[in-house]
Amino acid sequence: MINYPNPITDLVSVNDIEALFSIDHLCASLRRTEEVEHLPGTLSQTSAYAYYNNILVVLGRNGLLDDETVEIFKSSEFLQQGKELAKGMRPATTRWCENLIADPTKERRFRNLHRLMMRDAEKVLAHAKGREMTRTEIERVRALGTCAAASAIEWSGAPIRMANCLGLRLHGSRQNFFTPGQKSSHYEFYLTKEETKAGEEVAPIELDADLHGPEVLDWYLNEIRPLFPHANDSIHLFPAVSDPGRQLSKTTFDAWFQRASGECGLHMTFHKWRHGYATILLDESWANLKVAADMLGNTMTVCERNYTWINKKKLHKDGQRMMVERSRKKDAEVMGVRV
Repeated sequence: MINYPNPITDLVSVNDIEALFSIDHLCASLRRTEEVEHLPGTLSQTSAYAYYNNILVVLGRNGLLDDETVEIFKSSEFLQQGKELAKGMRPATTRWCENLIADPTKERRFRNLHRLMMRDAEKVLAHAKGREMTRTEIERVRALGTCAAASAIEWSGAPIRMANCLGLRLHGSRQNFFTPGQKSSHYEFYLTKEETKAGEEVAPIELDADLHGPEVLDWYLNEIRPLFPHANDSIHLFPAVSDPGRQLSKTTFDAWFQRASGECGLHMTFHKWRHGYATILLDESWANLKVAADMLGNTMTVCERNYTWINKKKLHKDGQRMMVERSRKKDAEVMGVRV
């Protein structure tokens, strides 16, 4: 992950090429691209990967960026995901997905990650019972609770992008996350067409109680969200820690999530919710391809390209089973003739 320098927003004031492609401006540009990527009319991750990769090649070959800086940029998770979308899943991501469905323990952890994170937060709360929590304990509980609630939305609702999840609004004229009793008897959320890459509104999605999402959201809203200093004044489901009125930053949340998931025995970025969800659906049946595409907000073509390895494995197994059945049948025929 890139540690961005101080934000730079006034690109208009830059009046020479060298300054325009300075490390500070490149970081600011990449950061802004990542912030708005999920919105219609902006660079997709695929296009961003190609765009920035070309810039890095030109700057590197002309001695305007050293090799180390070029490699740091290329290692950006955002650009790596763009490369994955353009060329198919990275081998490391494929291996992660393969291990997920091959190991029942890992898949169980994945399915229950929201509850495991809630459990870990409850341990901290229980340890502090009867006294005021320390600053470290409060920070830890905030992180675990937030990750638990976001994971509950991914698993029991739909695996939406991180930016969309962190942007869910609990109050205000643009509210798009609703608690039971506000619109229905369920937790539900939707995304406007201005918030989706496809430019299409996502119809209301209910959190499924059988997948234990609502119980985690109940707990988060009652026990965790009030621990954020500006929670009462924030419209966001996931408020920022220190910036009144703003949502939790992707950088902060990503760091929280990777630590929390690792402590649950399942090392993953938040983006892997999407990969894991689709992998489980398609491992259940390749006929679920359209369902997986719809749940991810992708086209069937993109899903097929990313997860075709699942179907190939199934086809190979089917072929092997056919050979076994034929061998048994023919052996029985031979034995019958001999008899």
